Amino acid sequence: MLKLAKDFYITAYQKRKNFFQDNFLEQSYEYTFRYKEYTLDFNISFGLAGHTKEDNIAIINFGYNLDIEKWSNKKQRFQYIADVDSANGKSTKKYFDNIEAREIVLRFVEKCIDKYIKKYNPAIIVRGALSNIKINLPRYKRLDKKFFKYNYIKNVYSIDSSKSLYKICANNDDTDNKEIWVYCKKEWYFKQLDDVA
Repeated sequence: MLKLAKDFYITAYQKRKNFFQDNFLEQSYEYTFRYKEYTLDFNISFGLAGHTKEDNIAIINFGYNLDIEKWSNKKQRFQYIADVDSANGKSTKKYFDNIEAREIVLRFVEKCIDKYIKKYNPAIIVRGALSNIKINLPRYKRLDKKFFKYNYIKNVYSIDSSKSLYKICANNDDTDNKEIWVYCKKEWYFKQLDDVA
């Protein structure tokens, strides 16, 4: 257990390939943190969302999520906190309120983006589908800069502008998630996103 900030420790880390997909581009980085009486399971993933039909270019969906558990003295174990809304991420601050520690976690995301792009250099990366709340969060805008650092060009797609792309990126319950951020290494890759599978 390594202390990173006041009351904040990292207790475990592993890099994992998706065993259900026989593709080297499927990678996740998993961290476990302790903050006061909470355990924070943090997963940063790069998943294969699909391919362009014209040139068979891989489309990588990047995302991350934070699951929180709280220690129960009564049950003598950690229990999952169900009221953390993964759709907006704001309610995690109710439990994980250390500003310095949250900044450290964000830097972990940035480091994983660096590692992944330097090793695999994917031609197309997507984020989403994203809700209106997420697209306005400062941390989402901050991570934009990481992709620009590696010379990606960004376009924003809606469900109306690319139903084919939205189909492979959105879950069935993503009714409020209207926007997909797409980062391409070359401008002409965007033209191939009209027909993906």
